[in-house]
Amino acid sequence: MLYHKKYKTREDAHRDIFWYIEVFYNRKRRHQALGYLTPAEFKRNGGKLFPIKQTVQS
Repeated sequence: MLYHKKYKTREDAHRDIFWYIEVFYNRKRRHQALGYLTPAEFKRNGGKLFPIKQTVQS
């Protein structure tokens, strides 16, 4: 975990934090702009959003 690690330089901390955000976190979390899909799900779907289901009100 990042918060338990002591870094010798600011550059070392920056590298680990960047990796965590860009590689680990952003690839696993769901993104509103991608229709609440993870980037991996979005890519598997050919870069297209799933059709939005609409409810019909009577």
